[in-house]
This record gives sequence, C-alpha cells and structure tokens, in this order.
Amino acid sequence: MTPHELNLNIQDFNEKQRALNEEKIVLTYLGAYWQRINKFPSLNKVLGKEPEKKKMTDEEMFKQVKRLNALFGGTEEVK
Repeated sequence: MTPHELNLNIQDFNEKQRALNEEKIVLTYLGAYWQRINKFPSLNKVLGKEPEKKKMTDEEMFKQVKRLNALFGGTEEVK
C-alpha cells in the first residue's frame, strides 16, 4: 500500500466515522424531542411512507357532493 492509498483509506474512514457520529446525534435529538411532544406522529408519516391519495372520478365526486348536501341539511337537489 502506497502512502497515497493509505491517506485515501484514512480519509474514507474519517468520513464514515463523521457520518456515524452525526446519525447518533440526530437519533438522540429526535428521541428527546419525541418524548416531549403531545401528539405522536404515525410511523408511516415519520418514515415517509404515506399512502398515495386516489383521485376521484367525476361520478364519485358527484356522489360525494350529494352526500355532503344531505349531511348538512341541504334542501336543493343536486342535478
């Protein structure tokens, strides 16, 4: 191993250690933060795995409008 290769290995090791230390600090910070919040977020939200929202078709949207109209006491029939 040449001195240059040794230096590259040392730099790589130092970068990995720095990233590992930063990860530990972030995890510690988040653990302390989550102990103090009132409403805990869902695990899917924290991991960024929110379900995809399905788009409504025109017919589904019309049915929803009818349902909401009836729910809120609407007297006019939606056509």
